[in-house]
Amino acid sequence: MKHLSVITGLLLLLQCTPPKEPAGTDLTADWFPFEPVEDFATPSPISMSHWLDAPAGQHGFLQFANDSLVFEDGHSIKLWGTNICSSKPYVEATEADQYADFLAYYGQNGVRFHKFTWNGYAHNVSTDLAPEKYERFDYFHHALKEKGIYTGWSHIYGQRIQPGDSTKLLNYEEIKQLSYPWSHLNGTSSGLVNFAPDLQDLNIALTVNMLNHRNPHTGLRYADDPALAFVEFQNEDNIFWSAIERSLEQAPTYRSLLCRMFSEWLADKYGSEDALLEVWGAENIPAGQSLGDRNIYPKPSHGYFSHFYHRSI
Repeated sequence: MKHLSVITGLLLLLQCTPPKEPAGTDLTADWFPFEPVEDFATPSPISMSHWLDAPAGQHGFLQFANDSLVFEDGHSIKLWGTNICSSKPYVEATEADQYADFLAYYGQNGVRFHKFTWNGYAHNVSTDLAPEKYERFDYFHHALKEKGIYTGWSHIYGQRIQPGDSTKLLNYEEIKQLSYPWSHLNGTSSGLVNFAPDLQDLNIALTVNMLNHRNPHTGLRYADDPALAFVEFQNEDNIFWSAIERSLEQAPTYRSLLCRMFSEWLADKYGSEDALLEVWGAENIPAGQSLGDRNIYPKPSHGYFSHFYHRSI
């Protein structure tokens, strides 16, 4: 039996071994050159553009229905797409068309325009985009919409304060000189915006101005265009964000504001200094801080919050 297995194996090996080609045979004769062309506009058997339900927005505004996304007319959808960020939302029309063709070719029906307003501010303020930026941005939105691709805005990743904003702020100089190891957030509202009404007002003004802008290619304000599927009001930021204490060290005016707001919340909750101390314990209020002086520091530290959060659960 052992010999039979060996013989069978040899026969199979011989059967699988290709015949030796005669000398001088060109082994590449039936090869063909692979020369891909970046042409995603020409119809192709592997294009998925026909999967898209164009134009975007024809079924009304996108809404939540339990754990699903549905349009006003009841059509459901799943969005699959990519980020286009920084200066890319302001490319020339030819490049915008190329993006739209490429994304449609691969069946993508969503684009998140991300952290792009930094590159488009107008008139020395951070609350609107420059006309020439709107011109390109409007066309890009239109090109995507025609292909059946929905857009969303993640337009604020720390609003970069401009000189024209100075009269609207508690302390323009403190915000302008904010510095971090991650330099793209230098001089922005990041961190502090989570409690400071003046910085929140700038965020709101920018967002409202953009939503009220009328796109000449669609004839619609962005607020009225269902092809704008979502607006992410603020990117990667909260009161416990790891950089907020670094911000507060450099911005004493805003630190005082936070302490006052927190102290007023404590006064509403406990009613008096004695009631606060009875619940918290005097040892947990740092020396020099009191409800009366409205200077109790809430320590909005990510690590501090995580420590007590994990202890509580």
